[in-house]
Amino acid sequence: MRRLRYFLLFIPILTLSSSLMAGCSQQTMALNKKTSQSTPVKVITVRQQNIADTITLNGQCTPALLTKVVSKQTGKVSGVFVQPGQAVTAGQTLIQLDTSDLQIQLQQQQAALQVAQAQADKVASDAQRSYTQATNAWGKEKSTALSTLNQEQANLEDAKMKLQREQSLYANGAAPEQDVNSAELAYKNEQTKYQAAEKQYQLALADSTTLDNNSTKLAQAQVAQSQAAMASTRHSIDEMTITAPVSGVIVSRDVEIGGVVGAQNSAVTIAQLDPIKIMVNVPETYIDKVPVHTALNVSMPVLKGAVYKAVVSRVNPVEDSTTKTYAIEVDVPNPDGRIKPGMIAQASIGGINEHRGLVIPANALVQTPDGPKVFTVEGNVAHQHLVQIGTIKKDTVEVKAGLKAGDVLVTEGQEFLSEGKSVNTGTGNGNQQGAATHHRKKAGGNNETS
Repeated sequence: MRRLRYFLLFIPILTLSSSLMAGCSQQTMALNKKTSQSTPVKVITVRQQNIADTITLNGQCTPALLTKVVSKQTGKVSGVFVQPGQAVTAGQTLIQLDTSDLQIQLQQQQAALQVAQAQADKVASDAQRSYTQATNAWGKEKSTALSTLNQEQANLEDAKMKLQREQSLYANGAAPEQDVNSAELAYKNEQTKYQAAEKQYQLALADSTTLDNNSTKLAQAQVAQSQAAMASTRHSIDEMTITAPVSGVIVSRDVEIGGVVGAQNSAVTIAQLDPIKIMVNVPETYIDKVPVHTALNVSMPVLKGAVYKAVVSRVNPVEDSTTKTYAIEVDVPNPDGRIKPGMIAQASIGGINEHRGLVIPANALVQTPDGPKVFTVEGNVAHQHLVQIGTIKKDTVEVKAGLKAGDVLVTEGQEFLSEGKSVNTGTGNGNQQGAATHHRKKAGGNNETS
């Protein structure tokens, strides 16, 4: 009887336990079903950060300098020493012209110079000899005149003394007056002779002899003329060697051995490729942001991954009235020569119109016929938003309208979402902030700036 009573008591308990277990199982299944219907996504928290516009302008690479080398002399090509694509330095020999005719002309001029020099030497020697002879004759003439003057001076002194003696004797009554008159006449004659000798001596002193320079100068002028002719011929011979005026790369070689070149046609074209030059057109709204020496980045699509630091070298101050743009020149260092003329280039100018704004990863956008959309999460439920896009960069975009700071933004899995769809951020209990933090750490923190 006791066993039967215990058994009857156990049956209700067993029934109650089974009911409880069945209820728990149904709740678990419902929860699992709900979880299985949620779309897994990754999220970040939208925040404001500093934004600066970057404009990218297309241009074409051109040589910084394109020089067409011409010959100053006309002649036949006897040697060509460069090929297209070859690098050359300033002063390097490019083309040699035939100089045989000029060499013959130079030899003739050398012979003419020797004749002119010999003639000039003879004229100078004759002039010197004549001058020496004239100088010696003048010396003798001067010496004779001086000797005569001295003799006449002595005679004059003697006549004076005789006159004084006769005058003294006459005064004492020792000599007749006739003797005094004779002495006076002799003295006057000696004075006349002395004056004549003195005048002759002065004329001898004034008659100085000079070297005949006229014939000598004429002969020297003929020598100088011959020397100038030789110098001109040597200069012409030097110009028959065509050298590179600048360093660069040979773009074209326009002559061959045996051809004739002159000043009317180019022999070689040289391009200076370091730096390389890029011409781009800047809209008038940005031209005041890119003065000379502005730094910018340049890339060529064909040189994938290569980014070059460049600088604005010139800004055209005149606007193109058709395109409303200004042409600027950009110099790009090209030491390895990878950048070739003709390549399409993209010049990126950053730091324009800096301001604060919302920035999201570019991959968060979903393109729709209505425009770009994004999804946010609130309470594990997705909500879609049409957004207005501002500044676009490589991996990020600025959102001007449609989002606000603090929104939880879906960055992965949004292509499977629709308005009101349940989502699973992978953090449990709708903790999107934890998921956002996890995503930012994983992404290196590039999408958030406090």
